[in-house]
Amino acid sequence: MDHVREVGSYFERQLLGLQKKHSIVREVRGAGVMRGLELTIDAQPVIEGALNAGLLVNRTAERVVRMLPPFTVSQAEIDQAVGMLDDVLAQVATRSSGVEVKA
Repeated sequence: MDHVREVGSYFERQLLGLQKKHSIVREVRGAGVMRGLELTIDAQPVIEGALNAGLLVNRTAERVVRMLPPFTVSQAEIDQAVGMLDDVLAQVATRSSGVEVKA
């Protein structure tokens, strides 16, 4: 469980960095390694973009991207996933310009 706490905290910090960078990310939430990004837009394009990039995430409540990595996930794997999400969020934000309003 120490690993989950450590890696979960690291994951949260990395996702908070995405929130600062991408205005379509309204909130970062979760516990341990189970994390979610609440968006200001529908999450479906992010889900599809992530899947096309090789990252499996799912959508809840229309605007939430949920991530459920295994408890054994490493910081390197988190970095890889966050990098993929970063690219996808940038692409989606560009396509939905004018819609991204941070509340």
